[in-house]
Amino acid sequence: MNAFISAGMHIANRLSFKKKFTLLAIVTLLPLIFGAGMIVMQQKDALNLLNDEIAGLSVLTELSRIERDYRHSRENDWQNYKEVKELALMSIKQLQSTVNLHSNSVSVLRQLSLEFDRNTKDTAKLLAASIVSAKEDISALSGVALDGEPSGFYLAELYINRIAQIAEYYSLVTALTSNILQQGRFTPQSYTQIVALNKRLEEQQVLLKKSTSRLLTTVADTEMLPLKNALVESAELVGDFVDTVDRDIISPDEFSVDLAVFSTQSNTVSAALQLLGDTTADVLELQIQTRLDRELSHMFWLIIGALIVVITSVLILLVIYKAIIEKVVAIEALTSRVAKGDFSADLEVAGNDELSKVAEAFNHMLQSVRLLITEVKQVSLDVVDASEKMQLVTADVESTLTKQQAQTHSVAEAITDMVDSADSVERCTHEANQVTSAALHSVQNGKEVITGTVNGINKIAAEVATGAEVINQLALHSSDIGKVVNVIRS
Repeated sequence: MNAFISAGMHIANRLSFKKKFTLLAIVTLLPLIFGAGMIVMQQKDALNLLNDEIAGLSVLTELSRIERDYRHSRENDWQNYKEVKELALMSIKQLQSTVNLHSNSVSVLRQLSLEFDRNTKDTAKLLAASIVSAKEDISALSGVALDGEPSGFYLAELYINRIAQIAEYYSLVTALTSNILQQGRFTPQSYTQIVALNKRLEEQQVLLKKSTSRLLTTVADTEMLPLKNALVESAELVGDFVDTVDRDIISPDEFSVDLAVFSTQSNTVSAALQLLGDTTADVLELQIQTRLDRELSHMFWLIIGALIVVITSVLILLVIYKAIIEKVVAIEALTSRVAKGDFSADLEVAGNDELSKVAEAFNHMLQSVRLLITEVKQVSLDVVDASEKMQLVTADVESTLTKQQAQTHSVAEAITDMVDSADSVERCTHEANQVTSAALHSVQNGKEVITGTVNGINKIAAEVATGAEVINQLALHSSDIGKVVNVIRS
């Protein structure tokens, strides 16, 4: 870990401050931008799901209309089946071209179109299961049947399953009952079918009430008041219809209701069920659209918030960068001036951060350097004064040495003259010794005559010997004096 940090620091130290700060800004802002983008994308996915639900609901509404036309044609013994078929094929084709659906949903509609095109009047009864299957597939693929909110889920269940099933069984009971009333009697098969279908219709009514009860527990009564009224009215009419079929057709030995009265009642129930389906579809669409508007608003403010956060972060980074770079540039400029020998300026200290403390310390250093320079200048002036005095002393010494050199030359000349005099004395002494020897020979020859002068000569000889000794000493020292003179000359 330390090696990794050291390597990173080594690389960072090779970058300029601007590049370092840019890299830091990128590392700081990228996760922020990426996180905001991910949140926005999730919100966009939620919006896409709601748009898919709205598109799926529009398809389901059109399929419900086709299913309703199909039931009416069945109730009328398929008299207008051809028109219903053409209208259904046209509607399905229009849905494929106008509604933005997934490929799977388009495949479901294409398959349903093939079913309509394949079946004739004789096999039209097989289309009921195909329409129901197509509605279930579309609701699942578009997400209408998988709504995450409880109210949306129960509304979708009510619209796709409960109302459709109760309308389907009601249509079957109506068609079979009309056929029985037209014939004026039961057959064993029709009796069994009418009893089973009426019982099944009653069960679907119970299931409808349960779904209604679950739905109303998830929302306030005021929000679902039109739907609640339609549900109550439909339940009452379906209940009366079931009782009428059981009481007036199934139970008595003879029918207690004629076809006209039954048709009037069945039309009333049919209109109520159609109103219930339309109301449920409107409420479901309104709820999905409300959620879509809420999600759009949420996404809008989310984007605004993300932009504000990103822009604020960028501005804060720019302000921090500006605050740091100004001090760094000022310190760099001043150090360049100091490097060139200009110590006159100071750094402006603003703030209480580390760079401000560095600037303050640098100013103290400059003050110390200026004080040191002043002291050095003063010492230099003192050195100059001392050097001038030294030059004067040197001139005096030089003059004194010149005088001493002249005196030394004079002494050397005097010593030279003294050496010459000593040489003359030595020659005279040698001559005197020769004269003395001659005189001594003469004295010996005339010893008697010169006896009186011998003592005087001996005295003179003694004095001469003393002088010669002095001269010899002088001659001995003359060489040393000559050396001293040569040294002085050199």
